[in-house]
Amino acid sequence: MSHDAYTVLILDDEPHIGTVLTQLFELEGIAAKASTQPQEILKLLDRNWMGVVITDVNMPGMDGISVMQQIKQQDTDIPVILITGFGDIAMAVSAVKQGAYDFLEKPFNNEHLLDIVKRALEKRALTLENRKLKQELESQRRRGLEFWVTVRGSVRCAISSIRCWTLRQIFWCMAKRVLARNW
Repeated sequence: MSHDAYTVLILDDEPHIGTVLTQLFELEGIAAKASTQPQEILKLLDRNWMGVVITDVNMPGMDGISVMQQIKQQDTDIPVILITGFGDIAMAVSAVKQGAYDFLEKPFNNEHLLDIVKRALEKRALTLENRKLKQELESQRRRGLEFWVTVRGSVRCAISSIRCWTLRQIFWCMAKRVLARNW
C-alpha cells in the first residue's frame, strides 16, 4: 500500500518528540505533522480524513484520552495511537476499551511504532474504501429503484392506454353489430 495520500498527526506537549517522529515517518515516505496544541490537530480531522493520530496521554490542558474521545466523536474509525511515559497495564486496557488503536510506553522502539502506524494506515484505507463502496452501492440501488419506478409508471400508462384503446375498440365493434342488426 502506498502511504502517499495519508498523514500521521502527532500530538505531544514535548516539541522534540513531535520533531523526531515527523522525521521518522517522512524517512519512510509517510507525511507527518506535529503539534503541541490539541485544537490544532482536531480541526484537521473529519469523517473522510486519511490518516492516523498519535497522541501523548499526559499533557497539560487536554490529555490524550480526552483528545481521543473528541476524535471518536467525529469518526469512530480514525486510528488513535496513545503514547505515554507513565503508563501501566490498567491504563492501556482502559484506553483500548475506549477505542485506542494501540498504546505504547515511552521509550518505544521506532520500528515497532512504524509497524503499528503502517497497519493503522492500512486499516484506515480499507475503512474509507469500504465507506466509498457502500455509498456507490447505495447510489446505484437508488438509481435502480428510480429506474424501476419510472419503468413501472410507463408500463402502467401503457396498460392504461391499451385498456382505453381496447375498450374503445370493443365499444365500436358492439356499436357496429347493433347497427348492422337494426339495418
